Amino acid sequence: MRRLLPVVSVSAVIVALAACNSTTDGHGTVPAPVVTGSGSGSGSSSPAGTQPPDLRAMWTTKVGGAPGSEQQLSSGSADTSRVYVSNVSGTVFALNAGTGKVTWQRQVGNRSGSGVGVVGSTLGYLDANDGAYFLSASTGSTLWRTANAAGDNGKVFTPVVSSGLVLAGTDGEVTARSLRTGKAAWTNNSDTRSVSLSYPASDASHFFAVITTAYNVRTAAETLVLASLSAKTGHQDWSTPLPSGLGSLDTVLTAGPGILVVTDHSTNPVSAVLAFDPATGRQLWKTSMRDLNGGDPTLLGGQVVSPTLKGVRALSAKDGHEIYTTPLDTGGSTDSAGRCGNYICAVGLHYVDVLDASGTIVGKADVEDDADELITSADGSRLYLVGSDAVTRYL
Repeated sequence: MRRLLPVVSVSAVIVALAACNSTTDGHGTVPAPVVTGSGSGSGSSSPAGTQPPDLRAMWTTKVGGAPGSEQQLSSGSADTSRVYVSNVSGTVFALNAGTGKVTWQRQVGNRSGSGVGVVGSTLGYLDANDGAYFLSASTGSTLWRTANAAGDNGKVFTPVVSSGLVLAGTDGEVTARSLRTGKAAWTNNSDTRSVSLSYPASDASHFFAVITTAYNVRTAAETLVLASLSAKTGHQDWSTPLPSGLGSLDTVLTAGPGILVVTDHSTNPVSAVLAFDPATGRQLWKTSMRDLNGGDPTLLGGQVVSPTLKGVRALSAKDGHEIYTTPLDTGGSTDSAGRCGNYICAVGLHYVDVLDASGTIVGKADVEDDADELITSADGSRLYLVGSDAVTRYL
């Protein structure tokens, strides 16, 4: 599962790190945080009344297979009781959080299109051929399924839920269904005029989605809008055009208190992070970034934190200025990052690192070479790493 960096990117990282202060450990040189913008970057900035999580391997369970095999594991998700992963051939596993023992496993689809995601007591699993399955998190039994649905990102299919409804997209319409039964609550085919629906998000009363309103077959150019839909009725509250050059398959939407973050992983002409007001759709800021690494951002403590080819980067949620960039290990690159308690945890080449609000590394643990997918529970109390054949709990 380990991804290799392009030669040009690695060279650029080495040049960028040459002027940084560093310390030495058993694996070589560990670069210090590269701080730009208003962040101080010096010393530790731990959240008040908290201590950094003590990361250590608590258990490892092998349920997958060799890289490239039908048993290779995909990424997944976790709640406080279990961690859920799937393999390429479509088998879903639930592992007990305390012991690592397999609680249940089930062959669901023919071939995996994404990892498995959990919301409350329901799992979402998107098969590349058979559509979306909704499973009981406690037993793995199928609650219902549909040919078309929409999840929150490209790696893991997590049902996007508001007011007990899950959002599903089909050609030309958007439908909300009961998360528990799959029964349709409403269908909106007038306000959205959608060709496709990509990676939505939600709050307590609204769905937010990147919607393709037009597609040019000759040039493959898409016209995208960011829209807010009432979870109760499906009425479109607002719609904001997104900049040209964005592609629906390269765009991830993340919702947080008072902010919607659109991460554009395309390079046409350059990757970018954009922020919008969820109440009005007004664009708040845009920050161009040439080194995004394909991972989704984490919203924590007034920061938008993203994995990049140069390390973990935090932007201010208020105005988008860069607070810090912290290279990890000798290569700098970060495969994935997420919340662990009130801190950020990120995966480098040799370690999973703990970063505080200033970007200072305040803790770390060794990882296996191919364990590059990080899974955290929604509250940040559980942390796992997934390799091609095994899952390890660290928190």
